[in-house]
Amino acid sequence: MTKLVIFDMDGLLLDSEKPIRNAWLSETGKLGYSMDEPTYLKAVGRSIRDTREIFCRHFGNDFPFDEICSRVELNLKQTVGKSGHQIKSGVSELIQYLASRSVPCVVATSTARSEARTRLQNAKILTWFREVSGGDEVSRGKPAPDLVLLAAKKQHASPRNCLVLEDSEYGARAAHAAGMKVIVIPDLKQPPQDVRDFSLGIYPSLHESRPAIENWLASNL
Repeated sequence: MTKLVIFDMDGLLLDSEKPIRNAWLSETGKLGYSMDEPTYLKAVGRSIRDTREIFCRHFGNDFPFDEICSRVELNLKQTVGKSGHQIKSGVSELIQYLASRSVPCVVATSTARSEARTRLQNAKILTWFREVSGGDEVSRGKPAPDLVLLAAKKQHASPRNCLVLEDSEYGARAAHAAGMKVIVIPDLKQPPQDVRDFSLGIYPSLHESRPAIENWLASNL
């Protein structure tokens, strides 16, 4: 029975959600659009296609999405730099623990695969994971289950033997829809009650989620 741990990236492995949010709020404002945080949070954890739809629905079809994406990318290069995003607390210790138990770890992120690999490489943690699956590899993004199912398929793992670690409600719903267990470590936004109800737990950090992960490994799925 192959158990697999599937990690989200932004906001879970990398402390990237806040810089990305700040860049979006700044660059939309420079072009005369008032992007408030509640509007922005609707797109957290979503694919680039879904994000485009969410923002164009809010601002109108003339919203210069591609231009702002380019400006956000430049903003992040200037603010984050080549060193990349910081690793979230507890990541290294958890990966080492799972490696000691011979549990494979992969990444499934709404970010495009090539960009995700670049961010993980810049943070010097790409080699910690067997595979990276990105939002551009599936036709439906989170909360649809396609991305986490793809991640499991690549490792020949049954969904019922997978644990997903997520920071967003959309990723948690994707895991649940796939028939996987999920633990949520919120970053920018706390999950709603339905996500709390089906998750194995909601924890403020990966450190504090460790007992729940150990219990999952010890359980018969």
